[in-house]
Amino acid sequence: MIWINTGPDETADLIEAICCGSMRAIEMQRECVYPQSESTPMFKISLLVWIMLGTALAGTAVISVLAVPSLAAEAMNNIPFAVLIGFAAAMPLSYLVARKIGTSSAR
Repeated sequence: MIWINTGPDETADLIEAICCGSMRAIEMQRECVYPQSESTPMFKISLLVWIMLGTALAGTAVISVLAVPSLAAEAMNNIPFAVLIGFAAAMPLSYLVARKIGTSSAR
């Protein structure tokens, strides 16, 4: 089920365009179902950077846990926390990197 967020006038126009079979109906459906937003490209870049940066930081945290003898003794308990901390720390960093990429490509 697709929820279309439109007003009463836009809904009537959409129904009329669908009944007439015009190309405007297809455009109106796309606008309603897939609204264009300015933050969509930034979010996509941020998500890709987060996946890569999160993996790198989580791996670094796991290696740090294994390298410290006191933490390695409880590795089964500490490794999941290290991975979560690595991925959580990557979230704001990925946004900053994506914003930096966005500003450099806008020039």
